[in-house]
Amino acid sequence: MIAFSKSTPMLLKARQAVEYGCFTALLLAFTTVLYRRFWLALLTRGHWLDPPAEPYSANSFQQWQPPGCLMHVYTRKDIQACLEDQRVVYIGDSTARQLFWATAKKINATAADEEMREAAKHEDLTFDDGGVAVNFLWDPFLNSSSLRHELLAYLNDDLQEDAAIGGEAGLVTVSGGLWYARHFESDWLDQYKDSLDYLAPLLGTRKSSPAKLYLPPSSRVRNPGHHVYVAPVQIPLYDVLSPSRASTMIPAKINPMNEYLYNTSISKGVKVPWSHSLMTWESQHAYEESGLHVIESVSARRVDVLLNMRCNAELTLSHGYPYDKTCCSAYETKNASRKILLLTCLSIAPIIVWIWTKGMLLFEVPLVRR
Repeated sequence: MIAFSKSTPMLLKARQAVEYGCFTALLLAFTTVLYRRFWLALLTRGHWLDPPAEPYSANSFQQWQPPGCLMHVYTRKDIQACLEDQRVVYIGDSTARQLFWATAKKINATAADEEMREAAKHEDLTFDDGGVAVNFLWDPFLNSSSLRHELLAYLNDDLQEDAAIGGEAGLVTVSGGLWYARHFESDWLDQYKDSLDYLAPLLGTRKSSPAKLYLPPSSRVRNPGHHVYVAPVQIPLYDVLSPSRASTMIPAKINPMNEYLYNTSISKGVKVPWSHSLMTWESQHAYEESGLHVIESVSARRVDVLLNMRCNAELTLSHGYPYDKTCCSAYETKNASRKILLLTCLSIAPIIVWIWTKGMLLFEVPLVRR
């Protein structure tokens, strides 16, 4: 006669529940690891699939490939789906202005070209079309009150009306440094450091106290720097710069600024798309004739890096799995709950082993005789 324990079905269910919970925890942990890997790859790595065989080739510099994931080329429709009724803000020098026009052309190329021909270079610009507003704030030294107010408003819902332009910003990108090299002879690096240090509490992803951010204690602070990026200092094509630029914009000035930005990104959690610099690395055809600015297709792919960072996760939730945009296709939030679930699973591992062993003893004979 075979004896069966009355607790056998309960143990079976308990074992199945624990196994499912642990599998879910491990899957979430694996998803988080993949997300972080692809997120970092998009920011820091990549190469051209179509480098040019000759200057200004129309079919070159169209496909930028980060390792391990697919970067999506954003269109007007994609941008509207992600950022409708929000603003895309670029602040800084001519590098930021190029990103501004590249974004505007994605939304409406014809209208952007018309406005670009009439626009002043060293002034604030706005392009509004299709429910998305793109703003450019001219601030090459990164020290204006408008820049700080824009970042404060981005971080805090209650201060949106205090933004330099007004309205909610969905993506903010800051770019500067070239003017320090161009117009300062001795203390260019100290000036750049001061500007970056002054803004770092508003740029980084690590939490800062409301007092440090000069925000009211009752205010609702967003995740600092979640969609705020600082572009690396543009590395020129030194050999073709004009004589006046070539004498001031030199590697001995540009490189230390980028090194300091790198150190700040590590210590303060500032997000820097270093892939922007890789797009011109050993690619002289990526530059315009001036040697300072990049061609339109390169600028457009730089914008795509930012939009993939900002929008892929959101579009994944609304449109399903993105087979053509797998970079950053999972949200970075809820990491705490994932860690708790994983730690809980690991802490009860001995119980799992016991249940499994006990279960094998109890279930080695079928529950139903045939």
